[in-house]
Amino acid sequence: MSRVKELPLSAIDNFMFDRYLQVQYEGGDNMMSQEARERADLTRDEHFTIIKNYAKLVEKYPNVYEYYQTSADYDIED
Repeated sequence: MSRVKELPLSAIDNFMFDRYLQVQYEGGDNMMSQEARERADLTRDEHFTIIKNYAKLVEKYPNVYEYYQTSADYDIED
C-alpha cells in the first residue's frame, strides 16, 4: 500500500469539502476512519489533506462550512 500524501490545497474543491462535512455533521463516524472516508467518497490523499488543512478549507469555503453550522443550529429532534 502506498503512503498517504498531502495534496495541494487547490486539489480539494468545495464539493469534496461538502461531502466531508456532511459525514461529519451526520455523526456516528470517527472522521479519521476509513468508514468516514468511504462515506464521503474521498480518496486517501483527499481525506488526509482535508483533515490536515481543515481550518484553511473553512476559510477557503466559508459558505459550505456555514451551511452545516446553520443546519445544526436548526436541527431539532421531535
